Formats: sequence, C-alpha cells, structure tokens
Amino acid sequence: MDQYMSKAQKGIGKDTRGAKHQLLVDRTVAQDCRTRHTNLCTAWIDYKKAYDSMPHTWITECLELYNINRTLRTFIANSMKLWKTTLVANGKPLAQVSIKCGIYQGDALSPLLFCIGLNPLSQIINKTGYGYRLRNGATISHLLYMDDIKLYAKSERDIDSLIHTTRIYSSDIGMSFGLEKCSRMANGNLEQATRKAATAKYLQRVRQVLRSQLNGKNKSRAINSYALPVIRYPAGIIRWPKEEIQTTDVKTRKLLTMHGGFHPKSSTLRLYASRKEGGRGLVSVRATIQDETSEIHKYIKDKAPTDGVLSECLRQWGTDEVLEEEPSWEDKPLHGMYHRNITEVADLKKSYQWLERAGLKDSTEALILAAQEQALSTRAIEAQIYHTRQDPRCRLCKEAPETVQHITAGCKMLAGKAYMERHNQVAGIVYRNICAEYGLETPRSKWETPPKVVENDRAKILWDFQIQTDRMVMANQPDIVVVDKEQRRAVVVDVAIPSDGNIRRKEHEKLEKYQGLREELEKAWKVKATVVPVVIGALGAVTPKLDEWLQHIPGSTSDISVQKSAVLGTARILRRTLKLPGLCCICTAPEIAVSVTYIQGKGSCHCDIEHESPLSPPPLPPPPPLSGAYDSIRSSHNQSVDAERRANESTVTRPSVVGESAETRRKTERLIGAKKDEFNRKNAANKRALGDLSSRAQGLDIKKINEKVCGAPGDAPCGEGPCAAAGCRDDEGTGSVSEAKTRAEEARGKAQAALDKATNTKRNVARSNDQLRELIKEIRDFLTQDGAEPDNIEAVANRVLELSIPASTLQIRELANEIKNASAIESETSGSEKDLSDAVLRLGALGREINELKTQRAKNSMSAARAEETATMARDKANEAKQILDGQLTDKYHEVQQRVDTKAKAVLEAKKKAESLREEAKALLQDAQNKLSRLAELEQNYDQNQKKLEGKARQLDGLEDKMKSILQEINRQVQIYNTCQSTTLSVTPATRSTTPVSNTCHQIYNTFCSISLSLRKDTGLELTLEELTLEELTLEELTLEELTLEGLTLEELTLEELTLEELTLEELTLEELTLEELTLEELTLEELTLEELTLEELTLEELTLEELTLEELTLEELTLEELTLEELTLEELTLEELTLEELTLEELTLEELTLEELTLEELTLEELTLEELTLEELTLEELTFEELTLEELTLEELTLEELTLEELTLEELTLETRYQALRTSHCSF
Repeated sequence: MDQYMSKAQKGIGKDTRGAKHQLLVDRTVAQDCRTRHTNLCTAWIDYKKAYDSMPHTWITECLELYNINRTLRTFIANSMKLWKTTLVANGKPLAQVSIKCGIYQGDALSPLLFCIGLNPLSQIINKTGYGYRLRNGATISHLLYMDDIKLYAKSERDIDSLIHTTRIYSSDIGMSFGLEKCSRMANGNLEQATRKAATAKYLQRVRQVLRSQLNGKNKSRAINSYALPVIRYPAGIIRWPKEEIQTTDVKTRKLLTMHGGFHPKSSTLRLYASRKEGGRGLVSVRATIQDETSEIHKYIKDKAPTDGVLSECLRQWGTDEVLEEEPSWEDKPLHGMYHRNITEVADLKKSYQWLERAGLKDSTEALILAAQEQALSTRAIEAQIYHTRQDPRCRLCKEAPETVQHITAGCKMLAGKAYMERHNQVAGIVYRNICAEYGLETPRSKWETPPKVVENDRAKILWDFQIQTDRMVMANQPDIVVVDKEQRRAVVVDVAIPSDGNIRRKEHEKLEKYQGLREELEKAWKVKATVVPVVIGALGAVTPKLDEWLQHIPGSTSDISVQKSAVLGTARILRRTLKLPGLCCICTAPEIAVSVTYIQGKGSCHCDIEHESPLSPPPLPPPPPLSGAYDSIRSSHNQSVDAERRANESTVTRPSVVGESAETRRKTERLIGAKKDEFNRKNAANKRALGDLSSRAQGLDIKKINEKVCGAPGDAPCGEGPCAAAGCRDDEGTGSVSEAKTRAEEARGKAQAALDKATNTKRNVARSNDQLRELIKEIRDFLTQDGAEPDNIEAVANRVLELSIPASTLQIRELANEIKNASAIESETSGSEKDLSDAVLRLGALGREINELKTQRAKNSMSAARAEETATMARDKANEAKQILDGQLTDKYHEVQQRVDTKAKAVLEAKKKAESLREEAKALLQDAQNKLSRLAELEQNYDQNQKKLEGKARQLDGLEDKMKSILQEINRQVQIYNTCQSTTLSVTPATRSTTPVSNTCHQIYNTFCSISLSLRKDTGLELTLEELTLEELTLEELTLEELTLEGLTLEELTLEELTLEELTLEELTLEELTLEELTLEELTLEELTLEELTLEELTLEELTLEELTLEELTLEELTLEELTLEELTLEELTLEELTLEELTLEELTLEELTLEELTLEELTLEELTLEELTLEELTLEELTFEELTLEELTLEELTLEELTLEELTLEELTLETRYQALRTSHCSF
C-alpha cells in the first residue's frame, strides 16, 4: 500500500516520525515565508466524527480503485456487513445495532481503511496545481495526519479554491467539517508561542512532584518521566534560546532548594549525573532539548535526499551540528575532592549504592552530598573560602579546624556520645540479624541496649563483652562475639565508622587488633575463630571486601542496611552540630519526615534519621476536635500493637513457628515424597489398563461380527443374504444399505466419542502428572529457601495435606467399562461398514459408466465456462469504461450544480441584506424621533433644575452667614482651651435644648441643605456625632496630622456625591467602625499592605491592584469576576473558596481588617460591611460608595484624591486630632 498512499499522509507508514514530521514541514514553510517575504495562506481542517462518517461503499470502491486483491476486498466487504455493536444500559445489554456507516477504532486495520478512503482527496488536491513553492522549487499544497488536514497556498483565492475542493470531496463521500476546529490564516504569524506554556507546565509538574511524599530517587524519576516530556515534545521543532533553557534549569534547582532537595552550594553537575556514578539522576532541560534536537537532525539528514521539503529544512537547519559536552563534576577542585580521595581505597560502585537502594528522602541525600562536596558552611570554610570568619577552629573542641571530616569522624567532643550512638546503630543491625538466625530473642526497639549474653542450644552471642583469657591481650572487648555450638566455630565482629579516606587502613587495623584474642579463643573454647571487621565511611564509602566479610557473619546482613544506618547517623550529627534548620522537636529530623507514635511510654519517630536513645516523649496534648482523624490514628496504633504481638508470638514464644520452620519443612518434604510414590503407582496401573484395551480393540474383525449378527460375512450374492440382502443393488437393497449405513455411522460416532473421551482422559492424566512434578519441584525450591516466611510454609503444608488423587480405582474401572462398550459397538459397525464397502465395489462398474458420461458433460461445461468467462471479461471492461465516463460526467455535473447553487445563494443573500438594511433604516428613523422628543423633555427639565439651583444658591448664602456665627463661637472655645491644645465640641440629642451651639446644629440638621466649612491651621478639636447624614460633600483640600475615632457606628452610609480634590491624613485611628451596607462601583488600588485580613464573603466586579502586600489573609468565600494585580505580596493567605471573574465588590463584609499602607486610585463598592478596620496609611485617588456601614475604623494615614458617596449615615462619630489645615469647600447635609 505504500506505493499508493500519498506522501502527505503521515498517519500511517514505516520509518516516519508522524506528527513531528508534519511539524518540521510546517516550520520549514513558515521559515521560508519569513526569509523570502512571500505571501502565504494556510487553512487547517478537522472532520466532524471522521471515523464514524466514512461510508462502507466508498471504502469498497477505493479498494477496487487501488486494485486490491479480490479475495481480500470480498472479505473486507462481507466483514463490514457483519459489524455490530451492543447497546448497554445500567450494565444490562439492550440490543445489537448494525454499523452501516463508519469504522471501528482501536484495531490495526481501521486506520489503514480510513487513510485509503481519504487518499483520493490528496491526489485531487495535488492535481489542482495550487500550493506554496519553496526556495529549492519544491511545492507543498497540504499535509495530512489521519483526519487532520492543513492546506497551503500563495493567495487567498487559491486557498479558497483548495477549501472548496476539499468540501466538495468530503460532501460526496458523506463527511463534514468540524467548524469549531477549522480555521484559516492569511499573512499572519505562523509561529506559535508555546515555549512559555511548556515551561510553565513543566515547572508546575516539578512543584507537584516535590510536594509529594516520594523519596529522593523516586522524585528524580518522577521529574524525568512526568515533567520533562512536556519540554521534550516541542523540542527540536521550536528553537529554544540558550538563556531561556538556562533559566528553566535554574528555576528547577531553585524549586529543589526551596523544598530541601538540593543544597544551594552543592555541585549542579553532580545533580545531573547518574546515581551509579554518585549523582542524583536528574535530567536537565538543556540535555533533554539537545538530545531531542540531535535525533530530529539525524532524521532530517536521512530523509532529505528523497524529500524536497526536508532538504530545504536541512538547508535551514544546517548540515553540521555541534553538541555541547558537559564537564565532569569529579574534576572540580572542591566538589570532586571527596571522589578523588576515595578512588584508591574504596569500591566506588558500592560506595554510591545507597543513592539507588537506600530510599532516603531528598533532603538527606542533599545534605550528605553537600558534605562530600565541602559545600556546608563550616567554620573552616567560612574562614578560608568565604573569608567571613577569623577563627576556623571547631566550635566544640576548639582545637582542630572545623571541617566536614572533623565533624563526622574527628571531634573528641562528639566521640563519647554522637559517634558511639552511630556505631551502636550499625552494630545493632548486625546483632539483630544474628539473633534472628539462631532463634534468639531480639530487642523490641533498636534503641534498647542488647543484653551482654544471650544463649540457647545452638549458639551463644556476646554483646560488648570483656572476655577473660589465659594470656593477657590488649583488645579483649569486641562489639559482637558469636559462638556456633553445632559447627564449633566463633566469629569476632567489630564495627568502625572512620573518615572515608581511612576505611582501608581501619580495616587492616581491626584485623591485627583482634588476632591475639582469636588465638586465645581457639585454645580456650576449642573452636575455629574468625575476625570480621565491618568498616563503613562516615559519608558512605565502603571497602571492596565488605560483602566478603559480611558473608562470614551468621544471618543475612546486607551491605546496604549497614551503609544506610551509617549515613543517617552522620546526617543527624551534621544537623545537630551545624544547627541546620528544619529539625523536628523530638528527633531533630526534618519536619517533612516526622510521624511520632508512643507505645508504652516510649516514643519512636518514623523519619529517616537515627535517634540517639529511647525517647521520653513530652505529655501528649488532648485530642483535637477533629475526632475522625484522632480515631483513625488510634485505630492504626491498635493495629500496629496487634501486629507486633503476632510477630512476637511467631518468633519469641515457645514453640515458635520460625523456630520450628526447619522441622516443618522436613515433614512437608517427606509427605510429598510419600504421596508422589503412591500417585506414580496408580498412574502406571492406569497406563497398563489403557494399553490392554487398545490391543484388544485392534484385534477385532468386522467380518466375524457380521457372521455373528447376520449369519453371513456380508458379501453374499443378491437375494442370498440372510439380513434383507444387504449386498443387493436394486432399490430395496440400496435402501437397506442406506439404513444400515446410517445406523453404522451413528454407532461409529458414538464409538469415536468414547475413544476421544478415553484419549482426553489419558492426556489429562499425563498433564496432571507434569503439573504435579512442577508443583513438587516448586514446593521443594520454596522450602529450601532461607527467606521463606513461617506462615507461608505452614500454608503450603496444609495445602499438601489436603491433596487427593482424582484418578481412583473405581473411576478407572468405570472408564474401562465405557471403553469396552464403545469398542464392541465399534467392532459391530466396522463389520457393517465392510459389507457396505463390498456393495459399493459391486456398483463400481455402473459407476465407471456414469463417470464416462460425467467426463463428457464436464468437457462441455468447460467449453461453456470459457465462453461465459470471455463474455464476462468483455462485460467488465464495458462496465469499467462506463464507470469512468459516468465518473467524469458526475464530476462535471456536481461542478455545474455547485456553481448554480453558489449563484442562487448569492442572490438570496443580497435580497436578505437589502431587507435587513431597510429594517435598520426604519429603526434608525424611529430612534431619531424618540431622541428628539426626549431632547425636548430634557430641555424642560433643565430649565426647572436651573430654577431650583438658583433657589439653593440663595439658601446657601443664608447658611454661610449662620455658619460664620457658629465658627466664631468655635474659635472662642478654642481660645479658652488653647493651653491644652484641644477643643471639644459635642452635639447630642440630650443636649440640644441646653446648649446654644447644640440648638444651632440641630436646626442645621433639620432645616438646611448645605454648609461651607473652613478651619484654620494649628487648630485642634474633639468631635462626637451620634447621627450624621450627608447628601453631598465636597472637599477641595483636607490635611489631618492625626485623627482618632474611638467609636464610630454607621447603620447605613449613603453618600450621593462626595468630591475630595486633596485629602491628606498623617495619622488616623478608629477603635470601632460598623458599616451595615457599603456599595462601591469601581475600586483601583496602586499599593495595598494588609497585615491580617479575614473576609467571610467578598464579591468584586472589577479590581485593579498595582501592588498588594498581605501578611495574613483569611477568606472563607471570595467571588471576583475580574481582577488585575501588577504586584501582590502575601505573607499568609487562607482561602476556602475563591472565584475571580471580574473584580467587582457587590457586597464586602470584614470582621477585622488591618492595613499598614493602602493606596487606591479608584474604588467602587456597592455594599461594604466592616466590623473592625485598622489602616496605618490609606491613599485614595477616587472612592465611590453607594452604601457604607462601618462598625470600627482605625486609620493612621489617609489620602483621598476623589471621594464620592451617594448616602452616608453615621450614628456616632468621634474625632480626636490636631488639624494643620482643614478646608471644606462644599459640604451638604
């Protein structure tokens, strides 16, 4: 099919990169267009339900068109007629539905059939001659990837023609476009900005991985397999700038550092090295893009000689590609020092195996690698490298320089406790494995100090025991001594954790140290003694002989277990000594690893850091109100205690399952051996019985059976046979033969069925024997394994005891009887069959004559068939010519019909457009008439309003005169209390009848509509208002040095118009502010700083914030339709539900709000309710409130350029401040 398929189709085919190939072609076309400044028009088309729309008849015609084998065509056509699917509802099948149109999805044949059905479209598009011509002369008109099509042309007219051609072909075969996925572009930008999207998605997945609870190795693998493919797919197609690649890698390392998985001073090269070589196994973005680009370049070079478009792509790409080589981290002078120091003394592969097999957290891995690379901020590094300290000596011993080597293995202040704890943890692992091997009781916790001596019938184990010898030896107290009583051998084990560069010297030292003790033990105890040194570097280095030494120790102690314990102990020492952040309060482990439980008054922390001793936990706090989580923890604790009890019962109790595992294994093997012999004997007997039956069946003769049944062998002449003349050839004899033959066939079938049953039984028996042999072998292998679990051994033994041989003697006898009956019947039918064969031989002569006649008739038939075949071939050629002519005529007919339809549609559209224009003209005329009448009404209203304004102006003049008298009285009171720098003006309902000033204010409140107020500089006052209503307030300039409101309660604040040209508040304090309803239409904040903000429900239609800083924000429900923030800083933010569509505040309720600095250019709130508000600095360029209710408001500084309030209601207002300048240009009550 490859020779028939279009080269533009990359959905199928061999040796192609599919969609990436098409992307390369598209990129080449776009680059050529930009370089040569030529016209380019493109269109991309997607079919609607493409697989479901392909007609079966068209697939069949395409198979015939490409001359596919007729047998295969017939098979596919017949198969499509049988295609069905089952409708299922609620898990129950309803009915089967035949598939009349469309093809299946998910199999191997359907994509090929779909591409065959769409292949003629590619040929039609190529024949049009349209397309885009590249620099090298290659022309491309379209790309295909299954049902996705992209068209190319040099002008809009050409692209419209290609779209029209595609539409005609698609409609002819019954397929339609999915318009929501189709588009076109002329002289537009072909470059898609996907780099930023891919980078953002990659970093998002990295964050998701780092927030997980995976260990260090799995986090690296997750980033490589989950996050990096986002970068890998567009790599090679989109050119990534080097600066952007480096920035992405830097951001990745920054995220690792933020989550504790990478030390900021550690080697970046080692981060990307493989874990087998001592790295972290992470793949960089740079390496990913470089590898993918290299593979794409190789693919282009291979395909360019035969593909004109890819040859142009290769010219644009360049023939030579230079790959950047990464330097090695081992060659770095500081970071590679550790690697160079242990190369001669350690096994490098095993020294780094903890990175692959230990399963440590990424924070622990980062700490140990940073210690190996001298990247930790020790005092020696600070003094010698950073030059930030004068004294490089250790902070503990004050003697040697404080280096990583000194802290981990050389400080005498740490030797007595920290180093000993690490040493005992490693030795404890070896001790527990030895006890488990000999069935001795092991300490329940790794923090328990083992007993000095434990012993049973098999072995004796000494822990840190001083051995008395006949001859005095210098070293007589090793860590562990094991005496095997059965094998008469002793093993002396001593553990050491020195500096990594001294591991080989320490190993030799241990061997020489205990040679004298070994000799004395052999003399005194009459055993063969062996000295086994277990030496592991503080940072994980091991000697090449460590595995060999561990094999001498009884039990199954692995090198990775002791290596992991040593590394964790070193990490704990480093964290405590250097006081690194992120330590838990119980075990000084990283907080991300803390999971503490307490059992019988002793605590244990399940982090990956070794603890110094059994923990004495602090008193547990009472359970939190989250009863569900607390009950779950208690349940898990009870399950853990139960599991510990069952484990102790299987290992510690007498008799124990583990202790008796060897005896159980031997009993199981004996039982299986006994059953095996019995089964083999029965099987051999069955085989012998079947052989006897087979020999007897072969010895039977059908002639003898016929003589016994009919009295004659069955070949007697016609009419002489005793049983209805079975050999006669007349009609009656033939009928008898037919009946006999039918009965014989039935009997033969029954016999054959019985024989098959016997054969199957024999085969089943043989298969059962083979399965039993395999089962026995598997059980033997399982029982001989050292690591077999006692429960599993017990389960296997029980199952073996339950086994029973299905082939019993009674069953075999019944089977033999059935075979005998079947053999007898088969013998009888064989005789009848022989008689019938003799009768057939007698009919041979007549048959030969008939055959001669048949031969003559066959010759005649062959001649007729040849003539018919010739006529058929002629008819097929005529039909083929007719189809060709019909196809051409049909195409021309469709083209003419399409043109007629296009013209008719154009005329119809012109009529519709004329009618719509006429209706629009009528609507405009009516609208103009309505506007003229409205204009007349507005002119009348304007005249009336002008008259009202003149009356208001006259009232304002009268109010100004009365206000002047009030101000004079105020100034007089100020002068009286000038020494105290404060003046109190109180207006309350209770004092309206006693104070002249109160009477005046009450009259102003009830009678007048506007007041003009002006206060001089250096004037201080105290104002308390229980009720204040402002309809219109205009302030040109307001300057307040300090404003204090002790209690302000506003049930409803309604300001119809408030205009502040300049308002400056140096200090404003509101102790209590209550707003029941606040409405703001538009809010603009240039800078907003909130220390603590708690909002139960917030709805904002439009909010623009240039800079926002929130230390703590708690929102239970927030709905924002549109939000624009140029800069946002939040120290603490808690959001239970947040919806942002547009920043519009329809209703805002704040229980407590504290703002250090708030700058608002424009603020619109429809409803605002604040129970407590504290503002240190507030700057508002424009503020509009429809309704405002404040229970408590505290403002240290407030600057308002424009403030508009439709309605303001204040029940109580208290102002304690000093005014430098307060001028009110226009104020309305």
